[in-house]
Amino acid sequence: MFQHLSDQWHATTVHRWYTAKSTTDQRILKLLSTLSVALFFYIGLWQPLGDFADTQQQRAARSQALADWIETNRQALIQSGKQGTASAGQTARGGEPTIAQITSSAAQFGITLSRLQPESDGSVSVAVEQQSFNALVQWLAGIESEQGYVIDRASIDRASEEGLVNGQFRFR
Repeated sequence: MFQHLSDQWHATTVHRWYTAKSTTDQRILKLLSTLSVALFFYIGLWQPLGDFADTQQQRAARSQALADWIETNRQALIQSGKQGTASAGQTARGGEPTIAQITSSAAQFGITLSRLQPESDGSVSVAVEQQSFNALVQWLAGIESEQGYVIDRASIDRASEEGLVNGQFRFR
């Protein structure tokens, strides 16, 4: 089988062109070919695998930070969940929003929250990434009108894809 491939290689015009070159030129061509193959494998395989590994490590670190935050704030979350069972039109703790109510409301509109953080003054900070602008606006209108929350602070930026936005909000 290898003999057959070798015979086919020797019959090509590329091989005849190569053998017509001087030994110095042949060494340079071998070196350039080797470097080209190495560059191809680096750009085509090694670099994408490295980028993927870095991305996964960052994701793991974010997930671990979230797990640590949840563990640290477990009691507040449990208390917030208990207060979240109050009637849907009312907020718990004298009108302050709860994480459970905000999460539930966002899920109804198909919004994925990337960060929720209760603040010391009773407000809740929320961040969203790569969400539909229309769904986000409907959710914000609903959270104000139906649940009575006040959007104390809002920041919306265009995302990389058309129709998607990133945002940060604080609800009272």
